[in-house]
Parts: sequence; structure tokens; C-alpha cells
Amino acid sequence: MIVEGISFNEERVKSMKKRDFINIYKNVFFLDRPPEEREKTLSSIYDDITSSGVARQKKDDCIL
Repeated sequence: MIVEGISFNEERVKSMKKRDFINIYKNVFFLDRPPEEREKTLSSIYDDITSSGVARQKKDDCIL
């Protein structure tokens, strides 16, 4: 899944616990945002990836 230009490996994400996923990536991605917003964004990404077998594109992504 690609979110705002960042590619997340879906199989890797699915193999992780939600809290582990957030803790690993909150200090890596979306650093222009406050920590609380980063956690909410990562939580949403995790939920999108793990809740469906169909990848969905997030805002600011485009297919050329």
C-alpha cells in the first residue's frame, strides 16, 4: 500500500501487532506532524492494510 508517497509492505505489516507497527514507524515517517497525529495516521494505515485483502490508495496518491 502506498500512502502519501510511502510504500508499506502489506505482508510485513500484517505480520506485526498494531502497537509494534506504530512504535517502529512513528519516529520514521510523517515527522512534519505532531506525535499524536503520526500515531493516528499510522493506526489508520495499519487498520486499512489488515482489515481488507484489497489495497486502497490514500490521499495524495496518483496512478500515472
